[in-house]
Amino acid sequence: MAASGIQPAAGHGTSSETFPPVELNGRQVALEISSSAPPPPETTGRPPAGIVPGEDLQIGVALVDFDSKVTLRDVTFYIRAELGNKFLFEREFRADNGFLVFNFASDDSAGDEITVRDGGEGGDQYDIVSYLLGVESRNVRVSGPSLADGGLYKFDISIVTAGDYSERLASPIGYDSGISIPMITTYGVKDPNFGDQYIRVITYYDKIAGFEYDSKTREIRYSMPFEWSDSNIDQSYVVHEELSIPDTYGDLLLSGFELYINDVRLPEETVLIDDFFTGERIVHFIVPQEQLYSIRDGGGGQEDDIMNFVIRPDTNHTRIASVTENGQFRIFASWEPEELRSGQNARIIFEVTDVFLKGAPIAAEYHFSVTTEDGSTIFEQSGVSTDSRDDPTNVAEFEMPQGVSGIAYLNFERLQGNERARTSMPIVIDRVSGGAVIDDGTIGVTAGANGAGETSYNEEEGGGCLIATAAYGSELAPQVQQLRELRDNTILRTAYGTAFMSGFNSIYYTFSPAVADLQREHQTLRDMTRIALTPMLVSLMLLDGTSIGTEYDMLAYGISIIALNGAVYVALPVAVTVIACERLKRWRDDRLPDTSMRVVERRQHVNHRSVTHM
Repeated sequence: MAASGIQPAAGHGTSSETFPPVELNGRQVALEISSSAPPPPETTGRPPAGIVPGEDLQIGVALVDFDSKVTLRDVTFYIRAELGNKFLFEREFRADNGFLVFNFASDDSAGDEITVRDGGEGGDQYDIVSYLLGVESRNVRVSGPSLADGGLYKFDISIVTAGDYSERLASPIGYDSGISIPMITTYGVKDPNFGDQYIRVITYYDKIAGFEYDSKTREIRYSMPFEWSDSNIDQSYVVHEELSIPDTYGDLLLSGFELYINDVRLPEETVLIDDFFTGERIVHFIVPQEQLYSIRDGGGGQEDDIMNFVIRPDTNHTRIASVTENGQFRIFASWEPEELRSGQNARIIFEVTDVFLKGAPIAAEYHFSVTTEDGSTIFEQSGVSTDSRDDPTNVAEFEMPQGVSGIAYLNFERLQGNERARTSMPIVIDRVSGGAVIDDGTIGVTAGANGAGETSYNEEEGGGCLIATAAYGSELAPQVQQLRELRDNTILRTAYGTAFMSGFNSIYYTFSPAVADLQREHQTLRDMTRIALTPMLVSLMLLDGTSIGTEYDMLAYGISIIALNGAVYVALPVAVTVIACERLKRWRDDRLPDTSMRVVERRQHVNHRSVTHM
C-alpha cells in the first residue's frame, strides 16, 4: 500500500517540480508538476506576437511510474488551489490517463467569482503541455480576476485512487506544492534629468507591493508576501527577483548593486547584472534556500509573512557599465568631478574588458566621443586601451563647453575594428535637483515564463553565449550555464584554449547579435536553435569530468569534441539525405511501370483514332 502523509517539496520559487518517489502497490510513483506560460513582454510592455494574455498560462499535474515515466491509469486527484493567499477551488478530479492540465484565464467581468469548468478527457482547450509530452490529458479551465497574471500557485494535492477508480486508497498520498509563474509589473518614472523612463519588476515568487524609487539615492524598495516558517523555507528552493531597466536610464546603469532583505545585507554573488538584452539591462537577485535561513536567523524574519527588499548602488561598484552591441566587450566608465558642469574641465575614466575572457582588461583599438542629444560632438579621441591589470584605466580629458546641459552620451565605437563593437552610455551635465515621480498605477502587468533560475555567478566573471541565451530565454538557463562553465573552467585554463576563444570570438561576434535578435522575435527559430544545440550539449555531458592538466590534454579534448559533434552535425544529415534519396528512388521505381503502361495505352489510343479517321 502507498506511503501516506504529506510528501516533502522544494518547488516554491520554481516553475516546475518533481516529488521524491513513494511506493504504491509494489511500484515507485512520483508526482510531477510543470508549467507553460508566455515569455516576458518586450520593452514596450506589449506581449510577443501570438500570445493572448490571460489565456496561455497552464499548469500540468501528472502521477507517473518513476521507473518507466509512464502516467498511471484511473487517477483521482483531490486538489485545493490558492494563488498567493487567495482561495481558488477545492474539489476532486478524475484523470483516465493520470494527467491534469489547468488552464488559468484572467476574467475581470464576473467580479471576484472563480469559475472552474472541467473540459473532460482530451478537453476542448489548447494544451501545449500534454502535446509536448504526447499524453492525452483532462483539461480544466479556471477563470477569474487576474488568474493568469503570475505569482505563486499553491496546490494541496491528495491521490485518492491510482490504477482503479473503484479502489480508493486507505491512506491517500498527500503533496504540498507551489509553482511560481513570473509576475511582471512596470512602473513609469518621470525623472527630472532623464525624462520618461520605467523600472520593471519581475517576481518569480509572489505579488509585490509598496514600490518606491528615490532618484537622489537611486534606491529601490518594495515588499512581497513570504512566510518565514521552517516548513515554507524548506519548500522554497530559491527566491528569484529581477529588475528590467532601459539602457537610456543612465543613473541605473551602475556596475553593481547591494541587496537587503528585511535589513539584512545579502552577499555580493546574490546579484547578477545581465546587459545582453537589446535596449535594456536585467538585474537578477537570486536568493537560495540557505540564504533565506540566514536572513531569518540573522533577525530579518521577525516581521510577519513579509519580505522587504531594498536595492542600493554598491559603493564598491560606482562606475556605470555597458556591453557593446556585438556582446564582446564590457565598458566601465566614471568621471571627475562627480557632478559634470558646463564650462568646467571634465575627466572621463574608462576600462575596456573582454566579456568572454572573464572580464579581463584588453588592448583594443577604440574611437571614443562625447555627444549631445542633438548629435553634436563635444569631444573625441582614438587610441588603444590598456590591458594592464595593475592600472586598467584609460583617460580622456577635455573642457565641457559653455551652454551644454542635459543628457550627453559617452560613445565607444569600432573596438578592434568591428563596426558592431559599439555602445553608448547616457550621462547628465548640469544635473537638475529634485526627485523622480513614480506612476501610482502600472504601465502593464503581464505573465511571463523564463523559468526560475537556480544558479548565480558574479557579473565580473563574464557573460554567456548570445545565441544560446536567446534560445533558452535567460542567462540563468542550465544549458547556458553549462556552456559558460565549459568556457571558464576548461577552455580558458590553457593557452591553447584561450587562443581558440580569441579566434572564435572574432568570427562569432560578426553574426551572433543579429541571430539572437531574430530568435527573440520568432519562437520557431528559438525552438530550432534548441534542437540544433542539443547534440553539442550531449557531447559535453559525455566528456564531462575529463581531466585536463596540460596543453596536450586540451588539444585532445578539443579534437574529441569536434569528432563527436562532427558525427552528429555532418554524418547524421548525410545519412538522412541518403536514406531519403533511396526511398524516393524506390517510390519512383514502384510507380514507373504504371506510368509506362499509361504512356503505351495513350499512344495506342492515339494510333487507333488516327486509323479510324483515315
